[in-house]
Amino acid sequence: MAETFNPYLINNTYELIKLVETIKPPASFLKDTFFSDVNQSVQDYFVIESRKAGRVCAPFIFEGIAAKDVARFPHSSRLYKAPCLAARRKITLNDIAERFFGEQPIFSSMTPQDRAAKQQAVDMVDLMNMIANTQNRMCGELLQTGKITVSGVLADGTPRTDIIDFHWTGRLNVSVSWADTVHASIYDDLRDASERIQESIGTIPTIAICGKNVEKYLLANDEVYKWLLIPNRQNIALMNLEPKFAQPQIRFLGYLASLNLELYSYAETFKDGDRIKSFLDPDSVIIGSPKLGSSNFGRVDFLDMSGNWASAAAPTVPLITWDSTNQWSALTLFSRYLPIPDELDSWITLNVVPTIDDGDSDTDTDSDSDTDSD
Repeated sequence: MAETFNPYLINNTYELIKLVETIKPPASFLKDTFFSDVNQSVQDYFVIESRKAGRVCAPFIFEGIAAKDVARFPHSSRLYKAPCLAARRKITLNDIAERFFGEQPIFSSMTPQDRAAKQQAVDMVDLMNMIANTQNRMCGELLQTGKITVSGVLADGTPRTDIIDFHWTGRLNVSVSWADTVHASIYDDLRDASERIQESIGTIPTIAICGKNVEKYLLANDEVYKWLLIPNRQNIALMNLEPKFAQPQIRFLGYLASLNLELYSYAETFKDGDRIKSFLDPDSVIIGSPKLGSSNFGRVDFLDMSGNWASAAAPTVPLITWDSTNQWSALTLFSRYLPIPDELDSWITLNVVPTIDDGDSDTDTDSDSDTDSD
């Protein structure tokens, strides 16, 4: 019987990149919403430029008076090395010698090669999901703290943590906790944040992503509830008090027409060791507009099985390796990724239940270093 070609047994990295590009990437809400524009570079460093322009009017002059000099807008640039993500899974003799998940329990025509192909296909999807989760986590941390924590272990086993600091100052505490549904001025807080963004960059934010606890604060506050019940096409779902599910883990709560602001509840979680954590702090609200930045992918260098050093510039770079002596093969996925906002004043994150120690968000990581990863 002729051998059937199986695309998941391709060993060439560049052919595998073409295959990965045909696979629908897993959903990453924060990354897909705020950093959906994709840039690829053959470099592994990126220049992050920030500029605070605002809306400044030109001065008038009268006859006989020369033009008046105006100051340039503040501008700064920093060089950062994009962190490299890598996840690997091995296939051993034990994985292909026994029944594969979903295989017929009694009679099966699957060969060890068939099982290896299926296992590699499953591993490909799982590793892509892991890469996407870390990228979404990086976007969430950037949106809430203005920093990205890069933690890992060096070759000698020494732990290392780098902090990529964008010097963002848009995390604000509300004056009255939203948990106090009687005295909280939720609508005023949302309006003030929206006006601050408009005054800074000249555009009105259109979306507010709320942590999972914020929904109950909004619907229990009489003022916000009144605004949400103003009849319009977007709010029809709320007339029966049943928020619309936009997609898994994301719910459409309503539309504040007076602020041109859509409200969503976001409760997606990830596993960090044995702990379950939220991508968005349960008591935080991110206010901004879609596409406020870009996803940047840098060059990945690797040593292929022929012993040659190679490079590839792609969002995901797969590599197949094997060890015939120890009888295993492995699939590794690499991604050198860095989300970069276009304007540092284009979003604000509200901490709606302030505590005494609130200075920075610690939803995902507790950082004790301020060293830039460059």
